[in-house]
Amino acid sequence: MLYELTCLSLRDPALAGLGAWQYNCYFEAAAKFLQDLAAAAGTKWRLPIPVVSRMLVTFIDGLTLGWLADHNDEQVLDALDGFAGQLAAFAEPPATQWQNLAHAPRSRRVLNRDSPGVQRATALI
Repeated sequence: MLYELTCLSLRDPALAGLGAWQYNCYFEAAAKFLQDLAAAAGTKWRLPIPVVSRMLVTFIDGLTLGWLADHNDEQVLDALDGFAGQLAAFAEPPATQWQNLAHAPRSRRVLNRDSPGVQRATALI
């Protein structure tokens, strides 16, 4: 639905600016999430947050549209796993527990749920 709204706003002069406003809201929400995530993990981003925010929103947007077309849950989960590893690479150490997690196969992921970083991240969700 929101994809259709964006496309309509690009074609209809009466709705000019609506698509930009919509995506600016997405980028701002993603930036807030990324700031909170970095704070919870005790790390910082290697790239400017607006850049990482745009990458995150663009990835989720494309992944969602692709899933709407083919409903391939397994490939979506695999793509999320792959992107999580890429996203983790943009974080400065000390995120060793997250780096190990990002490269583990989905079926083998184990986190120490009692660690302070995991508790802070869980509180954000």
